[in-house]
Amino acid sequence: KLAKESIDLSNQFSVKIQESLSSAKIILGFGVQNNVLNSLLLTFRQMVRLGIKQMTLKQSIASATHPISILVVIIAFVLSRKFTIPISDTAIMLYAMMNSVPLIGRITSQRHVIEEYVPSYEQCVNLIKKADDLKQVSGTKKFNSIESGFEIDNLSFAYPNDEHPVLKDISMLVPKGKIIAVVGESGAGKSTLIDVIMGFNEPTKGIINLDGIPLQDFDIQTYRNKIGYVPQESVLFNMSIADNLSWAKDDTTDEEIKAACKLAYADGFIESLPDKYDTLVGDRGVRLSGGQAQRICLARAIIRDP
Repeated sequence: KLAKESIDLSNQFSVKIQESLSSAKIILGFGVQNNVLNSLLLTFRQMVRLGIKQMTLKQSIASATHPISILVVIIAFVLSRKFTIPISDTAIMLYAMMNSVPLIGRITSQRHVIEEYVPSYEQCVNLIKKADDLKQVSGTKKFNSIESGFEIDNLSFAYPNDEHPVLKDISMLVPKGKIIAVVGESGAGKSTLIDVIMGFNEPTKGIINLDGIPLQDFDIQTYRNKIGYVPQESVLFNMSIADNLSWAKDDTTDEEIKAACKLAYADGFIESLPDKYDTLVGDRGVRLSGGQAQRICLARAIIRDP
């Protein structure tokens, strides 16, 4: 039973890790990384508790072999008397065996453990160092709202080790309350521009001003909390439709979910499903069509009331 629970928890943890890494942009865009991290930690702690249970059971089984060892000692002494072997020689031999065999086993097992974990430890250290080096710089000013609009001034961006900038000298004014469409051929940099506006990428030149204040001055978490983000690729998690929608905002009510789905024209097909809002969407929304997944993503952004 413990082995089955361990496998199930390991699979859950692997799925959550895979979803978190593959959906990092949407997680950051919605500013819910702390919630995702807490969910991972909860599963990890369950795995630790289960591991302790397994180790306890293992040690209990080992302790249960002590009576057998005593029986072996008694048999050895009986045989020594039968074959006239000195008891002192028998005792020394048994003592040496009882102390040396477990010690050799422990040394061998520990050596294998160390050999297995050293490469993993080195990889973790390198990943932590790389994460620290790439940690996003965030300001301290709390972002509340936009009063007049935001302005992109002479902005350029190039990916690392790429001589040719994806964005070059981009300038635009986005007034509050206006709908803006950024149009361009494939590869022109439309998605990259959105990534820079979201704060996923730092511009190599130029600046983004929100009501005259540079984006870099704001706390990136409070900034993203005010944004409704719908990525180019529809990203859904392996849970129910309702859970995918409530994931966007804490304490989401059923009424808010249904109202958002109505605005996104998703309520019609959801109500036609056998389990309605409790329908599992599968890994990355595989059980829904592309259009249905897009509507769920739109409803998720609407729920935040950005």
